[in-house]
Amino acid sequence: FSWFGGPSALPYSAPFEPGFSGSSCAVPLATTLFYFFFTSLVGKDVVVELKNGLSICGTLHSVDQYLNIKLTDISVTDPEKYPHMLSVKNCFIRGSVVQYVQLPANEVDTAATGCSKEGSPSAETVMAPFSSPSLPIGDP
Repeated sequence: FSWFGGPSALPYSAPFEPGFSGSSCAVPLATTLFYFFFTSLVGKDVVVELKNGLSICGTLHSVDQYLNIKLTDISVTDPEKYPHMLSVKNCFIRGSVVQYVQLPANEVDTAATGCSKEGSPSAETVMAPFSSPSLPIGDP
């Protein structure tokens, strides 16, 4: 047994890594990756599709570690279906109700994300699924 390294050192698991047994409020690795990705897009125009079918266009104002989203200068893609949303200009969206976020393709580094034009839904936007994976990440 050694506290300072060597073959008998205790295994170390950093926060947000698979197998981390620290605080119960630790944020999963996949959520952390999405968080850093979306914070790099603050100030860009996005379309947020909710699980109830509502799609909201707006400027990404902020994202928190729970993937809650604040949008400014919003508009709905289907105003006839959601007329009560016409007067709303800013909104807060709880992360658990988001299904997809459509991003401008010119703002996404496809080499860094592992996507290509052939794999994206269209040449203009990139869809980011907004649910954390149910399978563990990494080797068991």
